[in-house]
Amino acid sequence: MMEKINFNGDWMFWSEENPQVKIPVHLPHDAMQWEERVPGLKNGPLVAEYPGGDYWYEKRFHGDGEMRGKTLMLEFGGVFMKSTVYLNGQNVGGHVYGYSNFFVDSTDYIRIGEENVLQVFVHNSQVPNSRWYSGSGIYRPVFLRIGAKEHVVPDGVKIDTLSLNPAVLSIHAETTREDGTDVVTKILWQGREVASGTGETCTVAVEDARLWSEDEPNLYEYEVCLVKNGLVIDRQREHFGIRLLRWNGDQGLLVNGKSVKLRGICMHHDNGVIGAVESKKAVRRKVKRLKEGGINAIRGSHNPASRELLEACDELGMYYVEEFFDGWFTSGTYGYVLYIEEEWDKDMELSVRKCYNHPSVIMYSIGNEVPETASEKGLSIAGKMVGRLRALDVSRPVTMGVNLMMNVMFGKGMKLGNGESDEVGKDDVVDPKSEDHDNKMDGSVLFNMLIGIAAAEPFIKACAKPKRSDPVTRGIFDVLDVAGYNYGDVSYAKHHEWHPERVMVGTETKPIGMKKRMQTILDMPSVIGDFLWTGWDYLGECGLGVIDYGKRESMFGKPYPCITAGCGLYDITGLRQTLAYDVAMAWKRYDKPYIAVSPLQHAGQKMYKSMYRTTDGIDSWTFPGYEGTKTTVRVASVGEKAELFVNGKSCGKKKLHDLAAEFKVPYEPGELVAVSFDKNGNQLNRAVLATAKGDMGICLAIDEERLQADGEDLLFVDITLADSDGVYYPVEKKLYVSVEGAAGFFAAGSANPRTTEKYTKPEVTTYYGRALAVIRSGTKAGKIKVSVSGEGPETVSVELESVPAD
Repeated sequence: MMEKINFNGDWMFWSEENPQVKIPVHLPHDAMQWEERVPGLKNGPLVAEYPGGDYWYEKRFHGDGEMRGKTLMLEFGGVFMKSTVYLNGQNVGGHVYGYSNFFVDSTDYIRIGEENVLQVFVHNSQVPNSRWYSGSGIYRPVFLRIGAKEHVVPDGVKIDTLSLNPAVLSIHAETTREDGTDVVTKILWQGREVASGTGETCTVAVEDARLWSEDEPNLYEYEVCLVKNGLVIDRQREHFGIRLLRWNGDQGLLVNGKSVKLRGICMHHDNGVIGAVESKKAVRRKVKRLKEGGINAIRGSHNPASRELLEACDELGMYYVEEFFDGWFTSGTYGYVLYIEEEWDKDMELSVRKCYNHPSVIMYSIGNEVPETASEKGLSIAGKMVGRLRALDVSRPVTMGVNLMMNVMFGKGMKLGNGESDEVGKDDVVDPKSEDHDNKMDGSVLFNMLIGIAAAEPFIKACAKPKRSDPVTRGIFDVLDVAGYNYGDVSYAKHHEWHPERVMVGTETKPIGMKKRMQTILDMPSVIGDFLWTGWDYLGECGLGVIDYGKRESMFGKPYPCITAGCGLYDITGLRQTLAYDVAMAWKRYDKPYIAVSPLQHAGQKMYKSMYRTTDGIDSWTFPGYEGTKTTVRVASVGEKAELFVNGKSCGKKKLHDLAAEFKVPYEPGELVAVSFDKNGNQLNRAVLATAKGDMGICLAIDEERLQADGEDLLFVDITLADSDGVYYPVEKKLYVSVEGAAGFFAAGSANPRTTEKYTKPEVTTYYGRALAVIRSGTKAGKIKVSVSGEGPETVSVELESVPAD
């Protein structure tokens, strides 16, 4: 059987800079989190001032006798970036792109009955190579696959839903079988066989099939067996979903014959305070919270996803858009831009093979903000990519995030590249900690600088207007199945009139104006949805949505100690933000008023907003020491008007504009009540916000009480400073985390977009009264105790246990 063995344990790690310091690590591991941030780093604000480096990973393992005569393959989920794999001193493979999964055939290199030395060299010192926080090293899981000489090829099974009622499936299995070996496929529902077929390619019917969708994420299993002389010599068993996609300009996107509108968000790959480390628990927590907020689709931005994320989307019912690349020619001086023309085909195929049987994956995106698509060269490459994709998979549509403004500017002759790609080489030696500021901005960075200024919005809209944008986007949109509009909804109606067959989607938009935009989406069948920037805050692209007070620190790329973009519907700790409620209301997924108060420490200061974030209001009415100080109370709601009461006294009714109304009121402890009304004056709903009372304590919240003793399971501990009723105090306080028993401390941090604290230390200063700690299991089962302490509040603890790994 092709056994899949977890290969994450017992590694040693060291850097080229300090080779004498070797430390034991359990993968996945983000080496970048252990680097010291460098204020003034070249490309620094884009990567949160974290430098890259060159690193070594080493694992020693015994070549067991059961490996003799078997096929042996190492599987890497992702290594950033430019990895080389050595086995017993021999170069056996590696990969350039930091986001691709890849396989290394080790059959002829593992020594049976002896100790083997596996080493991975990660060459990530050639920077800048990213315009967001990438992480470094082996940041996704590693597995050793052991199978027979005749075996089912990993990621070699392709299942297509041909029709429904009954569900007819076409199954193709790529194998290394020899003559006389049969292929038998079984379809299983909850362990029970419901259909079967024979041959490398077969067609089977599943009666009364339970279809996969966002509302009912039903998962079957397939089991493909190689049978020789009546014995099963190899088997591959994985989950899949039965679902059928169709798309056209008249009906939009159909999932299992039903029209679907995508309430989507864009999302970077990092996991906040644990950096780029990929974890089933981390991504499942993300997807679960996003779905609770009314979101039904994620656009991976702007790189292939991990298997762990796709599995979470499958299990929880979240549509996913797999994006292969960022800008093709202009994204990072030493990044994939230097390799894309020779590597894209290989990486695209790896991604498609990984995605094929994941029902959550409903679309592929060949790139993001590539202004060269307004040129013949760009269109030629796009055509090749789309042609290759259709040869690999015709069951899903192909899109691309086309920034209309950038295409218009490129069409007018403006060069939007970083200006350095012709001046650098693949073998350059670079100081990753250089503070040289002379690095030019690529097109996406330039766009982000503009969009960071609210006053730039009219210019961006003017560029995206139909008559300007159509000539420079018509070519690329004709190549794609679904036209992806980045910040181009102003052109939906006219472009539909001119191109009625076109299917459109907002591949990147901003939360502001969601109500109007959603109504347009609902009114136009050809527009299948919207992907907001961004669903979850992330490291790097510092300050994109961070609000300044007093003076504007910078338009975009705010300097150290800024560490996050500051523009997520959820912050990096997973806390739902104010604008997330606006969006949920626009999507008709939340109908109560939501009260947010501008923090009083900034009262009276000039506020500098961005197009991604127009309020920093929080759901608190607890500001001791600010009695009598005026602040802004923002009420978001469905309906026509909202009325605000402060301790029973009405502040009047106000009309809701873009779902919100603002009231200027002096702070006085007690209770805020917001009431919403329809156009006829009928009361719709109400919400209450009360002042915290009594002693402030530390409150801990966990969403499970057991960890797997596999050395990599994670527990997320939400920390809140609150009274006995759970009403929080939005204050800063230094806290300390300790862990006893069968687990260890892994990370801690807050959502503060400007911090000098290291996430790798067991101490954290709360941000508006909240923080997050992450605990990692050990390899032995037992009791675990997590404690949080600080000056003033009593130490509090939670107890749980680690159980033997499955």
